[in-house]
Amino acid sequence: MPPGMLGLALRQGVAVPVLAPGGRAGVAWLACEGPAGAYLVTGDAVAAPPPPEASPLPLPYIAPLAVPPVTPVAALAPALPAAPRREEGLLLHLEGWHWPLPPGVLLRVVPMPPLSPPPGHPPGALGLGPVPGEAGAALLLDPAWLDPAAPPAGSAPLMAVLVLEGRRYALPCDHLVPGAGGEATSLLASRLASRLASRLASRLASRLASRLAGPDAAPLRALAPPHRAAPLPPVAPSRVLLLARVGVLDFALPLEEVAAVVAPQAPAAVPAGGSRRLRGVVAHRGDVLPVLDGGEALGQPAVLAAQPAPPLLRLAGTPPLALAVSGVQGLRRWPEADIHALETSGLVAALAMAPPGAAPERPLPVCRAAALAALLPGGA
Repeated sequence: MPPGMLGLALRQGVAVPVLAPGGRAGVAWLACEGPAGAYLVTGDAVAAPPPPEASPLPLPYIAPLAVPPVTPVAALAPALPAAPRREEGLLLHLEGWHWPLPPGVLLRVVPMPPLSPPPGHPPGALGLGPVPGEAGAALLLDPAWLDPAAPPAGSAPLMAVLVLEGRRYALPCDHLVPGAGGEATSLLASRLASRLASRLASRLASRLASRLAGPDAAPLRALAPPHRAAPLPPVAPSRVLLLARVGVLDFALPLEEVAAVVAPQAPAAVPAGGSRRLRGVVAHRGDVLPVLDGGEALGQPAVLAAQPAPPLLRLAGTPPLALAVSGVQGLRRWPEADIHALETSGLVAALAMAPPGAAPERPLPVCRAAALAALLPGGA
């Protein structure tokens, strides 16, 4: 190490030399900049101004460390294609008996349903049962038809529904676990035989499909219902309503009859002599909108008396009009079956009834924007 240099220190993440005139670190430290770069000086105190006998401290030259060029990660090794995902099968359990299922054949697991006796009672068929959540039924197979060592299926709590060759079968079980290897039979429970167990599991899994494809399974294939996707439920027609409030009254307007929701603002006064219902004007998108008090229009206390700057609804149509309301509650899609038209030309076009237990519990009046707009020029 050069004379007068104590060592290296980190300053802002960079290693810089530490110079000690006294040969040891002191309580005072200075960060300096020299011709060769930054360095630190340590001593007992900082003398300002320096004494006359002080001489400049030579800064030893330290060559910068050579930094190897950065090699892009992409250049280190060629990109390897992702390994194909291996689809695992499932292991069906029934009172200690195991049977591997081929990958991709399980449709769903449902509680054991009531079964109808299979017509003709072909060997291997226990009955036909409905499949909740699916269209149609499934043919429940007897595990003993696959493996004579299988237990009786009378007490099985679950039914594993399978789709094979476009037909819907089922097997009784008490649970399923992922992976078809390693536990196919009690003879292959050892970890040392895992590879052999996996091969046997695959062979047993394919045996289910091959057994059902054999000539002795023709009566079962004829009885197994074809698999069809459950039809989507029909979409009930509905309308989007904008819900608002004046005082304690909740009401709605069809969304297509509302051009915009205007931010709360106080209407500007207008000279007297106009309509008695006119409560001022507001500016919106370059238009001057006359303001109608929604409370007065719907038989409630005046909104503007309680809220000088209320939210406003710009009603669609011409001439433009702003309706002052106490609050805007948002949009809601309402089934048309629950909107009962009044078949009149008055202010209220229909009553919207919420489903039982849903809010609002009271009938919601659906108003006509045109009828509200007609109140302004006529006065009252």
